[in-house]
Amino acid sequence: MAEKEHYEMEDLSPQAIKALRNALSCGNINLNDVLQWDEDMRKKEILAKHKFPVTYGKSDNSWHTYVPDEDKPNKRKSVAKRKREDLEAYLVKFYQEREKSSQKQLETLESFYPVWLQHKSLQTTQNDYIKRIDSDWNKYYAKNPIIKIPLVKLTAGYLDDWRHRAVKELCLTKTQYYNMSIILRQGLQYAFDTQVICSNPFENVRIDAKLFTRPRKKTDKEEVFLYEEQAALEKAAYEEFLKSGCTFSLAIPLAFQLGTRVGECVALKFSDITDENYIHVQRMEVDDYILTEDNRILKKGHKIVEHTKSDAGDREIYLTKKAKEIIRTIYDFNKEHGFPTDGFIFVNENGNAHRHGIDYRLRKCCRMAKIEERSTHKLRKSYASSLIDSGEINIKQIMRLMGHTSAKTTYGNYCFNRKGKTQTQEAIEKALEIHV
Repeated sequence: MAEKEHYEMEDLSPQAIKALRNALSCGNINLNDVLQWDEDMRKKEILAKHKFPVTYGKSDNSWHTYVPDEDKPNKRKSVAKRKREDLEAYLVKFYQEREKSSQKQLETLESFYPVWLQHKSLQTTQNDYIKRIDSDWNKYYAKNPIIKIPLVKLTAGYLDDWRHRAVKELCLTKTQYYNMSIILRQGLQYAFDTQVICSNPFENVRIDAKLFTRPRKKTDKEEVFLYEEQAALEKAAYEEFLKSGCTFSLAIPLAFQLGTRVGECVALKFSDITDENYIHVQRMEVDDYILTEDNRILKKGHKIVEHTKSDAGDREIYLTKKAKEIIRTIYDFNKEHGFPTDGFIFVNENGNAHRHGIDYRLRKCCRMAKIEERSTHKLRKSYASSLIDSGEINIKQIMRLMGHTSAKTTYGNYCFNRKGKTQTQEAIEKALEIHV
């Protein structure tokens, strides 16, 4: 018997484990002998369960028996081999494959999901993405009867009705549906790739886009900070900085000048300033999760990863005079208070800043400035909208500064009016003046 390169204790039968322990206690063990013995015992167990008689036919000098076959009228199929050992080898293989097939028949979305999630976790470095998938599982699948149905019985027709019902009953938007369906789409594809099912029934299922719920369109004021709000917010941020003795609130005026994602902002280092006019955005902070062997997702905290959200996110951003002044203020403060000046820009006595800490200070400064609270992402949208409003910067350059690969993304999701009502009216008047 060829030596096995790798094995686990759970690969052995209880009898083999007992024999292995006995051999270990005697100090005399040969792994190949144990594995061979275990294989022989398994064959004997399989052959012992064979319910049809094994006979020798003198007329053809062959060994004969039957195996179960539901397609035959008498539910059995005749088998003949010249040698008895060949017949026994055939029977062992037949029943082993039948057992595997039986197990596949019992595989459900509920039992297969943990297998697929472990596989999915190997394909990404973004653990928060796995967390989001698991949240969708708990939200859309965990209590739904579909997870109890064997995968082999999930037909395209059943899945088509199921997802249309989900879209209508849950009033899903296009994005919500896409996120929810990843588990079925990719899970069933992996089941096909691993030969659990013969085809992916979800592969050719389509849905009418008209059925999706259209999300409420937010007003410009909900998406960005108006110019007058920016002035009040920056004033509050500097007041908070002087009062608290912490530079984290200065991430707010800096974000208006750089347009970085908050995860990118807290990951900036002084060494990222490539020359006096540009800063290199090349890393970001993410939530750190771990997927345990029993499929529990545990949050470990935060970590800095040496990449951005996308390849286009690795970029150099122009440092305005105001951005330089803010960074210089932070550098001088860190130096004066004994904080590192060769590492992260935003640090205090407890270490570097985290995304949630910046978001907390932004909301606090909003309250101080008596304006509606908004998330840190609205700072980034305000930056993009200002660049577009200027009319002086080519869209390709704006895309590069934002880390976008599509002008549709920039215009569709980051272009909003930052002028107040009066300013907008004045701008309209000016635009429509007739100049003779």
